[in-house]
Amino acid sequence: MKLNKFKHIFSAIIVAVLLFPQSSFGFDIPETLHYRLTYVSVKVGEATMKIVKAGDNVIITSTTDSSDVISIIFGVRDRIRSTLTVDNKGRYIPMIYRINLKEGGYRRDREVIFESNRLMSQDYLAKTTEYIDYPTELEPNNYSGQSFVDPLASIYILRNRNIVAGRSEYVKVYDTRKFYDVEVMYLRKETIETPAGTFNTIVVRPMMKTEGIFNRTGNMDIYFTDDERKIPVRMDTKVSLGTVVAELIDMKNGEEP
Repeated sequence: MKLNKFKHIFSAIIVAVLLFPQSSFGFDIPETLHYRLTYVSVKVGEATMKIVKAGDNVIITSTTDSSDVISIIFGVRDRIRSTLTVDNKGRYIPMIYRINLKEGGYRRDREVIFESNRLMSQDYLAKTTEYIDYPTELEPNNYSGQSFVDPLASIYILRNRNIVAGRSEYVKVYDTRKFYDVEVMYLRKETIETPAGTFNTIVVRPMMKTEGIFNRTGNMDIYFTDDERKIPVRMDTKVSLGTVVAELIDMKNGEEP
């Protein structure tokens, strides 16, 4: 098994859905989505995505852990957190993006703070701080178009969009010291079975043209439920020797006991 390919699997899943902010979420908050990750039909790990409210803010977290067997060879423990606030028009604005990855011998511990006219990126391992100006074309202060968003938050923001057959959409996203302009293609509608049940879905594919995660892992298809909630129930990532599949195991709405 090419375990080095697993290194960026769920990170790629997170980045895959780089799409279209709008003024409100079309699903319940809090919400917890739990996934099983498999490679060539072998379970390699589990992942959870969760969204909660904290006062006027929204906090989204993603956790990924390799299975016990895989961890013996290549342990994965990823923690990602996105904090957004709400402006006076009810629009969700990115504030802080924190990513802590432990994947085999690879480590990454960074925090990005979205300021009004620039980003502040802190590398806690290298103990460095970098300020990055927004490209002029992104118009960072024009939130009517929500010009940029961090990768994790974009998954939830997409769920408010009207995905239309035959039409590609585009979005500009900041990730890993780069700004991306991503085309997202509508592929098809499909009924699929997952451990959480059978779902009618809309399938989309982000097309990353710049160097980065998508060039290393190949195409990725995202399956959203074909309803107002647009739950990501399955995510397929092509790797050199097959496909890594993330399937929804269960879903919880409301506060946990």
